[in-house]
Amino acid sequence: DFRPLGDKKPPYWTWSVDLSMRPRAMLRAGGVLLVGGMPKPDDPAEVPDAYDGKRGGLLAAFSTTDGRKLAEMTLDSPPVWDGLALADGRLIVTLVDGRVLCLGKKP
Repeated sequence: DFRPLGDKKPPYWTWSVDLSMRPRAMLRAGGVLLVGGMPKPDDPAEVPDAYDGKRGGLLAAFSTTDGRKLAEMTLDSPPVWDGLALADGRLIVTLVDGRVLCLGKKP
């Protein structure tokens, strides 16, 4: 975020959370922050497999007000960098394995 801070004084944020993933994509939708990524491996030797998508992916929704986790789901593959988009009330997720998911209610 490169916006000027103006009169703000540290801390510059109002909440923070520890994530169970390495984020790769974030998207704010009203009062919800969507975060997608790959699971954090316990063993550093497994990091390359996580980045290659071999450990699957995660998608989580957080409240922008207090950081409370609203929902989480596992994915077969992690999202690509900045691979989240909203269209017509649906979440579009582009995955490392080349698939594109459309999540939401059917019209």
